Amino acid sequence: MKNLRSTLGIVISLVLAVVLVGAGYYFLFQQIETVTTHTSDVQNQIEEATGREGYLLSLKTMLTDSKGEINVLDARIIPKDGEVAFLDRLEGLGRFAGVKLTTDAFGLGSVGDMSAGLFQQVGVSVSVDGSYSSVRYFLSLLETLPYSLTLSSVSLERAGASGKASWHGSFKITALIHK
Repeated sequence: MKNLRSTLGIVISLVLAVVLVGAGYYFLFQQIETVTTHTSDVQNQIEEATGREGYLLSLKTMLTDSKGEINVLDARIIPKDGEVAFLDRLEGLGRFAGVKLTTDAFGLGSVGDMSAGLFQQVGVSVSVDGSYSSVRYFLSLLETLPYSLTLSSVSLERAGASGKASWHGSFKITALIHK
């Protein structure tokens, strides 16, 4: 009987040892799975941050490389509070061309999708009076302005008697101005 008791004690001890070792393995594997999941998440975050950093770096490089072109385009837009200087330039071109220039209308408006952006549209209606060659010369001088201009309306007609070589021109000019 003693032999049976000691054998039974050994079997129970072995069963308990196996259960304890099994439980230990189970909890160990649970910890390993938790750590692996966490490590995978951290690795994904690092890869995402690295990709985002690479994208931002390439964007910054592209903007730096494009700075010259951006400045050239920016110079084609009337500076903020530059309306008066713009009108003075138009009047100066008129004097230089030998025409009498009158500003009929001036207004600021929105530019399609850019109305909430950085620019506004400037609309100027001008009338000029002078010889045909002077009026044409004024039109050609508009191209020398450093701004990107659009002539949305051009009207040129002979004014005065047939013996007098006087011409009248009406022009609607639009440009962009910084807000």
